[in-house]
Amino acid sequence: MERTAAPGTIQITVQTYRLVAGYFDCEDLGLVGVKGITTRVRAYRVTGERRVQARIDVARERGFTRLVGREQELHLLCEGFARAKERYGQAISIIGDAGLGKSRLLYEFRQSLTDEEFTLLEGRCSPYRTAVAYLPIIELLKQNFQIDPSDADTDIQAKVLRDTEALGADVAAIAPYLLRLLAAEVESSIPVALAPEMVKRKTFEALQMLVLEEAARRPLILTIEDLHWVDKTTEECLTFLLEHIAGARVLLVYTHRPEFVSTWSRKSYHSVITLTRLSPQESRQMLSAMLGQVEDRLAALIVEKAEGVPFFLEELVQSLQETGAIERHEGRWRLKSEAAALPIPDSVEEVLMARIDRLPDEAKRGTHLRRDTFIPQRFQASKAAAASDGHAVHF
Repeated sequence: MERTAAPGTIQITVQTYRLVAGYFDCEDLGLVGVKGITTRVRAYRVTGERRVQARIDVARERGFTRLVGREQELHLLCEGFARAKERYGQAISIIGDAGLGKSRLLYEFRQSLTDEEFTLLEGRCSPYRTAVAYLPIIELLKQNFQIDPSDADTDIQAKVLRDTEALGADVAAIAPYLLRLLAAEVESSIPVALAPEMVKRKTFEALQMLVLEEAARRPLILTIEDLHWVDKTTEECLTFLLEHIAGARVLLVYTHRPEFVSTWSRKSYHSVITLTRLSPQESRQMLSAMLGQVEDRLAALIVEKAEGVPFFLEELVQSLQETGAIERHEGRWRLKSEAAALPIPDSVEEVLMARIDRLPDEAKRGTHLRRDTFIPQRFQASKAAAASDGHAVHF
């Protein structure tokens, strides 16, 4: 694809396009010739980044397995929103090992509020951009002001000034610091001699004012995912915001793994939802929701290998279907007789590597995929951690 792309452009195959659809706008280039491959392949040119909302739309289109074993946790999130609506600001941390369904729980929570009126802004920390200050905060701002990737700096300035003024906020106190976060190169009223620590403090205060003004108009839900990858400045900012929501219609929801430790537990309006592994019975319910009727032998094998990790269970079932190791017989899924000795992967690493092994040699050579370099180091921490970071959308 690199050789077929014009200078300064990004070109991808249909397989990659399916994974990033919703994240980026792409132009269909039709069939193109690729060196080393006899048949022409469909290619797409990436033309720009899309808004975060598109990710939710793609997930909705693709569908989900029925949520299992998380009813109580979903109820606690809904209770938190109900209290926030009554001006009892709330903060909730969803804690769990990789693959246990933190993001999925958030999705179901959003879906449960379809009849409610509220503003939802979503941010996410990234393992690849831990050095970028305010990364998830910037995502929130772009959503709030409906900033498009193609917007010029003057467009960004106009949107920020218009919306902050419409809120009745102190534009002079807020806008310059928000525009600085959004990297809009416009004339700034921030004093050049202002110390960095003071700039940071005023940025925190500007974000606080924006949040409180938005919440005064209607309930506001802010979600920040994957705080175990948060940068230090964002962590300080979130701590600052949490300390000022007690009397506001604000619900802060954070997700992270157990290794992330915060000081928020001291706040009376902060609660914790800890996700545990599914029980064998719940794993069987999830398996039935995916496949329908399953023979006991196959069900026991999958449940044992998945070890209560929902993501691994889904990936394992998909892998067995892709390889043709299971089949429907008289209305029930079973392991094929010729696959009776098939080694079932013990981790999602093995599932992903098995998929890579099934790729044509040309594809593996073209993408430089090797077993010893492909899986990121964070997969190696433990089997539990290995069970989710290869989200299909990131892979």
